Amino acid sequence: MAARAFAVENQHWIPRFLLRNFADLDGRVFRFGVEDDIVTKPPPKFAAARPNFNLLLRGGAPISFEARFQTIETAAARPIQDVLAARSLATLSEKQRHAIAVFIAAQSFRTEAYRIGLEAADRRTDPGETWERLWDGLPYLAAMVGCRHWALMETGPENFFYLGDSPVVLQSTEHPGDAMELGFDLPGVEAFLPLSPSLALYLPCPATCDEIINGYHSALWMSAWPLGRAKLRSAGRQDAICLAERVIATSGSLYRSLAQGVPFAADPENVENLNYLQCAWSSSAIYSRQPDFAFAKRVFGENPEYRKAMPVRLVVRRE
Repeated sequence: MAARAFAVENQHWIPRFLLRNFADLDGRVFRFGVEDDIVTKPPPKFAAARPNFNLLLRGGAPISFEARFQTIETAAARPIQDVLAARSLATLSEKQRHAIAVFIAAQSFRTEAYRIGLEAADRRTDPGETWERLWDGLPYLAAMVGCRHWALMETGPENFFYLGDSPVVLQSTEHPGDAMELGFDLPGVEAFLPLSPSLALYLPCPATCDEIINGYHSALWMSAWPLGRAKLRSAGRQDAICLAERVIATSGSLYRSLAQGVPFAADPENVENLNYLQCAWSSSAIYSRQPDFAFAKRVFGENPEYRKAMPVRLVVRRE
């Protein structure tokens, strides 16, 4: 049987629709080179792309995954644009939410860093064979993403989000700086995806969500329900009422985002943390609507090891 011929074409590991969200008024996006600090401004068509990037070997023969990725990003592009237009997750239908969950799951291994990790992990297995297994597990991984609570982080023009070339990033909630296995189904792991310079998806781990939601409900009971306040006062627990009021004041915005889909205001530490993760996970470039990459230069100056692509292996365990 004759081998199938594949035309040489530019193939992306960041979808163009996502890159366009970070483009300047001229339609181009500022690109910061991780290795050399050089800032350029390519059009999205030529950013985060390489000839036949999604063409891999399987059983010694080339197989293209490009059409599969295009199907996934086409299904997710409109719902994501709707979220940006409405500045809310509440408008998403179940079908649209599922499309975004599949997109996030696929994007987690559709990266240059993942390819580097894949090729370094096991040279005895063709990369295409491993990707076929990843595709088989995609529904499971998407379910892990979809079953989480989602929140929408919003920032202003003075503290904008970067878009790294591994845009779906994960970290430990309790120990963010620790090197550890990270996966959507591992406890204590939260995920992020920048959608635009001012909006990003935040997916805390289910246990963290339960703490936030249950804690907020308890605080409301203690603070707002007259009988609850009376019982606490009679027991000399005015401190508990003060604590409840602080919980409502500090976590109310995040609670409403998780429960109602409205954005919560990201403070400067939230923005810095997400931008740090975008830098740490990137393999070759950071993208932005602004030419200012002072924070990225600081991150790479303080962590020169980040200038070399960090091999990424997404951990997904099935019980």
